[in-house]
Amino acid sequence: MIRTLTDALGQRETASTLGGRRLTLRGTAVLVEGVAVHLSSREAALLQAVLACRPGVLSKQELLDSVWQGVGDGHLVEVTVARLRKRLGAAAAGIVSVPRRGYTARG
Repeated sequence: MIRTLTDALGQRETASTLGGRRLTLRGTAVLVEGVAVHLSSREAALLQAVLACRPGVLSKQELLDSVWQGVGDGHLVEVTVARLRKRLGAAAAGIVSVPRRGYTARG
C-alpha cells in the first residue's frame, strides 16, 4: 500500500529548469536546487501552467481561466506572479513578463 502511494505521488512530480536553476514541482512544494519552497495552491497551479506551455506565452485571461476558473481579474494574476517570484528566489528570473501578451517560462 505504501509503495502504491509513493509511486502515485512520484508520478505527480514535474522536473524542469527555470531561470537556470533545477526545479522539481511536487504538489504545492517545489525544490529549487534541492531547497524546499512551499507554495500556495494557486501559486503552484500558476507555475505548473506556465511551465507546461513553454515556450509559448499564456495571457492573463488564460491563467485566470486555468487557475481561477475565470473568476477574478488581471491584477490577481500579477499579484500571484509577484508572490511566486519572491518565493522562488533566483529561479524567479525564469518567469518572464511579455508586454501586452502575458507570461512565459525560460530555462
